[in-house]
Amino acid sequence: MSLSLPPLVLQQVKILVTKHPQLNENTFGNEFRRMFHSSLDPAQLGHPSMNSLLCSLASAKVLQLGYENCSVVVRPSRNTVMEIRGVGDGQCDLMELDTLASHSVVSSVLPPKDVVLRFVLPVQELPARMKEGRSFPVVITQVESPSKFWFNLQMTGYFDSVKDIMARMDKFYADERGELYKVVSIDQLRQGNVLAAKYKDQGYHRVLIIKVVDSSVLKLFFVDYGTVDSQKIKHCRFLHKQFSTLPGQAIQARLWGVRPVSGGSRWGQGNRARDRMVELVGTLEGALIGQIKAGVMRKELTVKGEDKLEEERGLALSLIDVLSGDGLDVARQLVIEEMASWELWNIDDEKEVLGEEGAVCKVVKYTAPARCVGSATLAKDRQRDKGKVADIVDAAVAKNASDVVDPSPYLKLLQTQEDIMNRLQKMFVVEDEEDNETDREMRAKNWARKREHSTERRQVGQGLEDITKIREERGKLELIWAVDKELGDLC
Repeated sequence: MSLSLPPLVLQQVKILVTKHPQLNENTFGNEFRRMFHSSLDPAQLGHPSMNSLLCSLASAKVLQLGYENCSVVVRPSRNTVMEIRGVGDGQCDLMELDTLASHSVVSSVLPPKDVVLRFVLPVQELPARMKEGRSFPVVITQVESPSKFWFNLQMTGYFDSVKDIMARMDKFYADERGELYKVVSIDQLRQGNVLAAKYKDQGYHRVLIIKVVDSSVLKLFFVDYGTVDSQKIKHCRFLHKQFSTLPGQAIQARLWGVRPVSGGSRWGQGNRARDRMVELVGTLEGALIGQIKAGVMRKELTVKGEDKLEEERGLALSLIDVLSGDGLDVARQLVIEEMASWELWNIDDEKEVLGEEGAVCKVVKYTAPARCVGSATLAKDRQRDKGKVADIVDAAVAKNASDVVDPSPYLKLLQTQEDIMNRLQKMFVVEDEEDNETDREMRAKNWARKREHSTERRQVGQGLEDITKIREERGKLELIWAVDKELGDLC
């Protein structure tokens, strides 16, 4: 059947269906306009409708029509594929062309022009004001181990931006236009490409391709959460450039001050420490506080092997759940539950260098910690030291724990409150001692005043007793932690 179409329009149609081999009747005209900046009007070409024009093109073997999801699907014909690829009948396997035409696997198919594919998505950096000692709210998004986890900044303009971009992506790819961004061939993808992909059965996330597993599955890194997961290609989309301006919001860090109980780099079979950490950090949004310990102005390096290879340890955070009791320190809790131990490094070198913009940065080099003793030997040592620890603790609590260890801010507050209550109680004692009036009228007035103050006196006495008890328990606990760190958990 002859086709009465201008040669230019016919060639444009062939290019269109080859570049976008899964169009439908509704998107065909829109994609033609977007690619060639001109309208495809069926009436001007002698056809009453778009369907009539497509049927004519199919009869002329320019394209193939199918029916999927209650709509007409447009694919390139075998003749069109051969022509656009520039091969002849004797140069191409016809079975391959059947596959290309039927399943739309065309190696020359290009993604839409407004996508980012070979693009290096930057990682979110800490705000410039964030230095060692600074605390801020965080949301832990992924935990691989206490030595490697990812978090988002729980601050205005950061965590809410992740929610916003995900909502916009869901809306964009759910729209009819989003169908144009389907990934139709694994040949279009390479390791390191960025895409949009669903996480399990949830909405779209920004991802980085770690590995092309096979013709239908990709291994992906979710750049805003730190998660690694596999996803089928049918649930992936090309990333529109409007979603590439926000840096990847997942920031990698390690839990400061702890290491595996075994003393090595592995956290044990089953990774119980990781699972417990996930439970500890899964508090209410805004309740988890991270404090920078190293990795910004204090760079920590480990020196390993005879060649003295240096490895930067990265950002280190202390994590506190402020809604749990008096403030739960995640690292300390892992140590208490014997799922981690305090780490001890030998300082090999320490110096100050000039960083960016003339800022002074301290670089600390550590050599590997001493080898941990076996569990049986460690148990004997702990039993031997148990009596020493008890004696030290009892003596320190009787004296005041702050004379032995550096108290926490919470313990300092308790000590201040106890001191204030002691002074109030002394005021009542002084008042009693000064009551030496001989005049009957004055004695009566003093007696009435004491009666009025009796309630306050009892309240002060009870308050002092309660605060003293809490202060002693807290002081004893902090001292146990300090002694345990020195005697039991340092290998």
